[in-house]
Amino acid sequence: MNLSGDLVDASEKYHIPRYSKEYADSLKDDRNFNIVANFLIPLEECRKYCEEEVGRRFVPRYWKPITVKVAVASE
Repeated sequence: MNLSGDLVDASEKYHIPRYSKEYADSLKDDRNFNIVANFLIPLEECRKYCEEEVGRRFVPRYWKPITVKVAVASE
């Protein structure tokens, strides 16, 4: 998420031209990022979103709690 207000095309920087196990593993390691916040979206929030926001039926087996991590990249 770009919080600077400037339009920046970072697609090339984060584009994965071909699969690399080392790069994929590096994206899974929190030590490679400056994580400034994290939060959990529980199943009840998923249920509320499905039913109230998008008008869909909630099927619990298709959902799991989601952990969101916010990282800041400095350039």
